[in-house]
Amino acid sequence: MALQVIEGTWEEIKRHEAELVGQRFRLIPLFETEILRKPPAPTNKPATAAKPSHRVSAMGKYAGVLSTEDFIRRKQEEIDLEERPAVATPVEVYSDERIAEFLLSSAVDASDYEAARVEVRTMGIDPDSIRENA
Repeated sequence: MALQVIEGTWEEIKRHEAELVGQRFRLIPLFETEILRKPPAPTNKPATAAKPSHRVSAMGKYAGVLSTEDFIRRKQEEIDLEERPAVATPVEVYSDERIAEFLLSSAVDASDYEAARVEVRTMGIDPDSIRENA
C-alpha cells in the first residue's frame, strides 16, 4: 500500500474517519510557530538599520552599581575568587598486580575471563595469585 498523507486541521482529517477505521497512524501536530507562519508581505519601504534595544555601558556588569564602595567590594570579591589556591589531589599509580586484579575482576563472561587470564600471564603475573574482589 502506498504512503498516503492526509494534511489539514483536526476537523478536516476527521472527515476521512470512515475510510481510515482500523488503520495505524503517525500523527504529527503542526502547531503554529514563527517558522510555520507565512512571512509578512514585502513592502516597498527602504530598509533602516536596526537600533540597539538598550544602551551598553562602558562599565559592563558594574553599570548598576551605585557607589564606588560597592564597585570596589564586588571587584575585590572577583579578585579573591581568582586568587584561590589550587587544590592538589593525590594521584594513584597502579601496580602491575592491581592492574591484573582490574583485568580479572572486570570480565563479563567465561571467555572474557580467560582472555583476561592470558593478558595477566603476558604481564608476567600468575593469575591464580591475584586476589579478586567479589
